Amino acid sequence: MFSRNFTSNNKSIFLSVVTDYFESLKFLSLDSRSIGINNLNNKYLDHLGLFTNYCGKKKFVQLYPSPELPMKNFLPFCNRNIYQITECFRNDERSLVSYPAFQMLEWYRPNGS
Repeated sequence: MFSRNFTSNNKSIFLSVVTDYFESLKFLSLDSRSIGINNLNNKYLDHLGLFTNYCGKKKFVQLYPSPELPMKNFLPFCNRNIYQITECFRNDERSLVSYPAFQMLEWYRPNGS
């Protein structure tokens, strides 16, 4: 998560360093969607959601609180180390340093712990 004083230039440098690191280890970069059409069912997090027109019907969708679910669903099919830096959303993340929307780095390895 980047603080309020984290300038866009510093953020760009930080993201570049992180990306270079994971690519040097031959990790595959993923970019999963931010909206979950189905109920995300995480009882420990207060999801942010919105109503949208989905296939001609008004539907409630949830914004992903982390990239964990899409990444773990993808991992068995690629058999490679994967990582992602993505925007996440949590309804209960409000403080002087926390916001409902933030960036998260997450990585997984097949057969990893």
